[in-house]
Amino acid sequence: MYGFMLSALSSNSGKTVLSSGIVRALSERAPIVPFKCGPDYVDPLLLSHAARTPAYNLDSVLSGDDGLREIFSRSGDRAIVEGVMGFFDGLDPVTFEGSSYHIAKILQLPVVLILNAQGMAATVAAQVLGVQSVAKDVKIAGVILNRVSSVRHEEILKSAVKAHTDIDILGAVPTLDDLAVPSRKTGLITPDEAFFEYAGGVVKRYVDIDRLSALSIDNFWIADQVRNDVDSPVVYIAYDEAFCFYYQSTFDLLEANGYTIKRFSPLRNETVEGADLIYLGGGYPELHLDRLSKATQTKESILAHYRAGRKVFGEGGGFLYMTRSIDSYPTLGIFEADSVSSSRRRLGYVQTTLGKGHIYSYAELINVNESYFGEATRLSSGEVYKDGFMKNAAYGGFSSFMFNRCIDEIW
Repeated sequence: MYGFMLSALSSNSGKTVLSSGIVRALSERAPIVPFKCGPDYVDPLLLSHAARTPAYNLDSVLSGDDGLREIFSRSGDRAIVEGVMGFFDGLDPVTFEGSSYHIAKILQLPVVLILNAQGMAATVAAQVLGVQSVAKDVKIAGVILNRVSSVRHEEILKSAVKAHTDIDILGAVPTLDDLAVPSRKTGLITPDEAFFEYAGGVVKRYVDIDRLSALSIDNFWIADQVRNDVDSPVVYIAYDEAFCFYYQSTFDLLEANGYTIKRFSPLRNETVEGADLIYLGGGYPELHLDRLSKATQTKESILAHYRAGRKVFGEGGGFLYMTRSIDSYPTLGIFEADSVSSSRRRLGYVQTTLGKGHIYSYAELINVNESYFGEATRLSSGEVYKDGFMKNAAYGGFSSFMFNRCIDEIW
């Protein structure tokens, strides 16, 4: 099987830009299935646009080793994985659990390091050797030098890597001020196609994509493809600029369990007649409060579904939409609480009553008149706090999940 991981030593190394360009350049030769390490929702949207096909998340904390392998088995025979943060950065600094390295180790992926060479010369060789010395059980298949300032700078970097390591140099990309990632906090990301064409062109000019396309994965694990033959219930998923944070593997799981997936837009006042389950994912509802508050047909339709005893599942921004209001704008009112924007960021993996999840939020609840469903424990610090409401057949909470079993079996 063809495939590899693109990783870096830190965030802001140009990994996302080059990953998008490499995915676009190689997908022009043959279809590529892109993957993103970690729980992030935004970069997979970029990779999906680059490949013109859905991208998947790989998260060893949320899905476990077998779940990780099962998700990766959907890649067919051509996969590109973009790492997260620095190569070894994850939940545990000793075991590297949840890191790009941990995922590469589980899936036996060859790794191409994207090295930010800005302000550096021969020291780049020490960086490569350092990664090799720690990642003894992962193959470092090559390096791409990024943000190279001049021809002379490139010569020094390449000489150092060749003299002190046995790692192939697969590219040297100059500093390009106009090569930047599209804005991330704009709701549903619809970057200009010109960005991907430009990024792909940069890669084809400065990166040896022939050698990249020769990298292979040994001992590829193939999951049994099981589909339950049941009646086809319908799940309506809120999907627009306000609600766009979902994992592709969850959609696959629902379909494998016999669900028919229909998308609807609360921003466009669309309704959910005929739904057996409504799924309200995360996103940026706080950026669209006026339109959401005025979408009365959507709200009435969801509330009619809820009052009929049917299931509603909300996480992150979808959970906030289930409260009475967001920043004083009226929302669904399923739960007797109000949500307000906060300067306090809550971020990280958590263990909840429903399983392991991830939280990323700048919101707080006030005027709460509901009993909390359970507790959440931060895996990094051990801090315990209350999270989630369960009311009739509706559940909502701050934590988001990567499901290994069908959503409607969770509660």
